[in-house]
Amino acid sequence: MIRMKPFRILQLLLVSATLSRAAVTPTTLNRSRTATSVTITATGTSAFLDGAAFPLGVATAVTAIGYHELVVTDPALTPQTQTYGFIVRNAERSSTEDGIPTMRPWRLVMDAPTAFAGQRLTVMAPAVYPLGLPVPVVARLTKGETAGAMAGDPLFLNGVVRAGNYPANPVLVRRGWGSTILAGATVAGGVSFDGAVNGLESEVPVSYEPTTSWTVRSGAIASSQDWGSNARIHVTGTVSVAAGATVTIGAGTVVRCAPGVEFWVRPGGEVKINGTVSAPVVFAPDSTSALWGGFWLQPQSGANVAKLTASGAIFCCWGANQNWFGTAPAGEPAKDFPTHRSQEPCVAVAPGAVCSLTDVAMVGPTGLSQTRGAALAAKGGSLLFTRVLAQRCITGGEQESCPALEMDSCAFLEMTDPGTDVDSDAFIDADNDGLYLVPVGRTFNLRKTVVGWTKDDGVDTGGDGTGTVNFYGCWFENAVHEAISNSGVDRVPRSYDGVHFNCGQGMECGYGGPRSLVSHCALIGNMVGARFGDNYGNNSGTSGSGTSQYIGDITSNGSLLLYNYFRDAWAMDFSRWTASNERFTMVDSRVTRSADLAAQNGAEDSGNALWDPASEGEQLAVFMPVPGSAVGIDFPVAKRQDTTAAWPAAFNVRLSTFSSRAVAVKWRVAGRAAVEAAEETAIASGTVSWVPGESLKTFAVALPSPNPHGVIVVTLEDPVNGEVTGAPLLYFPPSGPPPADLVLVGKSAGGWSYHAAVTPAGWTNATPWPTADGSGRAWTHPEFVESATWYKARTAPMGWGSIGATGALLTFGTTITERPVTVYARRTFTVVDPAQVQSLKVECMADDGAAVYVNGVKVSPISWGLDPGTNVGGAIFYNQLSSRFQGNGANEVAYDSVTLSGAGLPVLSAAPALNVLAIEVHQNTVDSSDCSLDGALSASFTAPSTGRWGVGEIGGRPWIYWTDAAWTLESSGNLGGWMARPDLSSPTPVIGVEARQFYRFRRP
Repeated sequence: MIRMKPFRILQLLLVSATLSRAAVTPTTLNRSRTATSVTITATGTSAFLDGAAFPLGVATAVTAIGYHELVVTDPALTPQTQTYGFIVRNAERSSTEDGIPTMRPWRLVMDAPTAFAGQRLTVMAPAVYPLGLPVPVVARLTKGETAGAMAGDPLFLNGVVRAGNYPANPVLVRRGWGSTILAGATVAGGVSFDGAVNGLESEVPVSYEPTTSWTVRSGAIASSQDWGSNARIHVTGTVSVAAGATVTIGAGTVVRCAPGVEFWVRPGGEVKINGTVSAPVVFAPDSTSALWGGFWLQPQSGANVAKLTASGAIFCCWGANQNWFGTAPAGEPAKDFPTHRSQEPCVAVAPGAVCSLTDVAMVGPTGLSQTRGAALAAKGGSLLFTRVLAQRCITGGEQESCPALEMDSCAFLEMTDPGTDVDSDAFIDADNDGLYLVPVGRTFNLRKTVVGWTKDDGVDTGGDGTGTVNFYGCWFENAVHEAISNSGVDRVPRSYDGVHFNCGQGMECGYGGPRSLVSHCALIGNMVGARFGDNYGNNSGTSGSGTSQYIGDITSNGSLLLYNYFRDAWAMDFSRWTASNERFTMVDSRVTRSADLAAQNGAEDSGNALWDPASEGEQLAVFMPVPGSAVGIDFPVAKRQDTTAAWPAAFNVRLSTFSSRAVAVKWRVAGRAAVEAAEETAIASGTVSWVPGESLKTFAVALPSPNPHGVIVVTLEDPVNGEVTGAPLLYFPPSGPPPADLVLVGKSAGGWSYHAAVTPAGWTNATPWPTADGSGRAWTHPEFVESATWYKARTAPMGWGSIGATGALLTFGTTITERPVTVYARRTFTVVDPAQVQSLKVECMADDGAAVYVNGVKVSPISWGLDPGTNVGGAIFYNQLSSRFQGNGANEVAYDSVTLSGAGLPVLSAAPALNVLAIEVHQNTVDSSDCSLDGALSASFTAPSTGRWGVGEIGGRPWIYWTDAAWTLESSGNLGGWMARPDLSSPTPVIGVEARQFYRFRRP
């Protein structure tokens, strides 16, 4: 039981209540929340902001995001020393992170290759598969025989599984789990997935069958069916499995799912999937953009329970209905599920239903912007999972009131919205949780499960009502908010022997009355290690009453709260703006911040101390993926090659995980004339080191000014108790800006020719593409020779009558016979280097309608008011009236424009005056009182290519590099079957990544 200390609380609140505001401006500073920054003027004899001296009498902006305390001393005040607590808020993140600095989890670092020795790699992929369908592949790491009784347990290492037969499709393994989706095969035959990572191998035979005969399934299944093993099933419509019916699906079967199809299992019905890891059952759509639906295990009826029992299965690209919970199929049960997101889950488990999965993967689309579904949804149904992966989902989903929820050796990874990279700094507050677990009187258990790379919480256990969620030996990483979020009355999350790493907060005890526990856990490298309180409390009173009351407690028992960036242990309650340290019990725990240790000095706290890495480092070994192993060392960056304009203020160097041993690495910054140059000039060098428990260090180097080097190379080398697992950094001088746009034909330019159309003899509307001079559309081409009927050397604008609000045009004749329905105009222009033209901007002023051509090619969509309709050949006839009427005024002098690029660019010539801009203008009526036309053309150019490539030796090994991001690297093992390699970026190692390879570049 927690022993309360009311006197200490009263004392803190009393001081808060009697604060005078005279010592600072703004007078509302205390307990304020201000976006981005707050400007403060302090008076008195001294002031300290977060322990550092603060200037007196000077307006000073505080911009650091997070909670601050300004302590001001002034003898004229009562009391003389007063503390002002306030928050500077990140405006982007609103109230979601009030009080703590902005958390941007660090990018993944690959683990040391030697840590993989003696471990196991298992790849699951279809053994025999049809042509054309997307091919899911799953990889998993487990502990080897040297782990003794723990052999076969999850191995929480990071690495990249590469396959020589599929070099462009590596599998990124995050803490032991990963997946990818191969493009559908187009050629029959056997192409095994020969996966390998750091000496571990797992080759899976994959044979693509030349032809496939599909058995169609759809609709109600009233009695049991065995779909067979190695079967080919095409589900063309939603399947419903009736009470008493069981659908059995054998190993090696492929279930091809039409867009949107679902599997409804009614109470008393069951789907049994009997695949194996070597011959999994695969549910897949025709393409990763044509999602199927999911499984819906419907509510129990009497003793009848819906069941899904699956082993050895891969569910690929489900979630077609993006508002599944809001959709009510006629005659079906209500979808009574709690949910924070509306996307369709892979499996929805209604009250009483049971979902049992073993060796199953739910694999979402790999494209960044592709639509995806949720993993799960359950209310009152049971989830029994062993070795289950859910990856690339909107969310793992909310599971509430489950009679049984048991997850052993599972993984929930990469929860984000389409368009948002889980590894980026992009922030979205959209409930992208790994899991949302609401036990409501139940006990949920997760064992040896990894949850990470989520844009919200790892696991959210919030909600009122009793209930316990136990985590045994679980690993949480890269959750933007909390590894475990907790709120509500009597909600009890307990983490035993777990790792909470690189998250916003490792363990939270939020509003309401939750009871949080971390027992023998490592909470390392988070923004906050363990926390009583949260970032939402907004009550201004002293009681903390109401919906934001904070009456729970959190306990750290024998845990290591180390090197967290803001606080190791924190008990700030923002409903009271009070440190409720008595609600945070620490026993036999270690912290690295003396202030945090000093705060936990109540009667309930005992056996705590500051971390001594020299004598206690070995305590971390048990938390490492491989106890005592070398760790990976790398720059946690998105780009390894950039210009010197992006030279950072400091270089971050990160470990793949904390270590039980001291780790060090040398760094070196050197300039070269080129990457492949044999000589280099040292700019700076040094060493960064980590004591046990640390995971991030920085070093700073000033960019030489002026910079005489063709490239600056930043490397890590000579590691101690670690291995460098990433590429060096390359910085090239920035290239010059692209050339300015070139005006090819200016507005109001001279040099135009025009022809006024009159009816040619014998012409009828049955003849396509007519013009008054009988030339067809030849007049729009550069080689056209203007006859005597063309008026030359004219200056635009051209026309007759009133134009806009100014003056009159008399370019054309004044008699009615010389004011025809249609006027043709053309002007030649020159392009010096057509190959460098990136885009053309075409502008046209026309009263009334117009069509525009460049070198004989009609510019789309410039044909304002001229719809060919049913005219022969889609022609625009010479006497066709414009449907657009410009009237008199501003419209007559307005320029419409369109930009042509890519495939829309016409062919241009470099020969002088062998390009032509041509315009035909049509009137709205045969007796129009005015006409006007002008045209303009400008070109945008690509910057002259500074692209180069080469192979240079860096750190004793060769690296291939290229400087133009538009180039595509291709590879081949035999100078045939060249394959684009989007998985490789500059610089990339030439030796050691894969077997013999040839490389080439493709330029746009």
